[in-house]
Amino acid sequence: MKLKNILNEGRPIPMDAPNEFAYLDFKKFAYKNRKQYKKDMQKHIKNGEADSSRMFMTASAWWYKWAYHNNKEFTHIKDKLKFGRELMKLLVQDDLIFDKKAWKKDNRITHIKEAYQKDGHKYNTEEVGTYNAMTRNTTMDRAFVGKDGILGINNVFISWSEIKRLQKKYRG
Repeated sequence: MKLKNILNEGRPIPMDAPNEFAYLDFKKFAYKNRKQYKKDMQKHIKNGEADSSRMFMTASAWWYKWAYHNNKEFTHIKDKLKFGRELMKLLVQDDLIFDKKAWKKDNRITHIKEAYQKDGHKYNTEEVGTYNAMTRNTTMDRAFVGKDGILGINNVFISWSEIKRLQKKYRG
């Protein structure tokens, strides 16, 4: 009889929620890669509304990526949506990636912390676009938008009052 058949060690643990001890290591990984983590999560925000189920799946994928490279015993996730939600709740509580203050205001865990800071202004990325009536084509891009204004080309800050002044000037 082979010893391999008797031993049942080293198998991935089926999980519905992140293991507390493994989460402590994952948190370090998430903090180190927070820029890319935020970018991946921001892909699921359209017109200011977050697609939470896709965010849960992405959170689970990030856990799997970490576990595959660092701790293979924690790669077996039973339900990706449930696991991702539990992981996001932990990240909100630690104020990492997701904004705890915004969560306290409206009880939604999908608020991503500000993506960019420059000269004391905080910015989130928003989808912006142009519509060409001749070709009926829409071109979408991302812009840095904050409560004080937007970040223009070459990282030039443009205040909302300046934008209103320019709109009046060129719209007539």
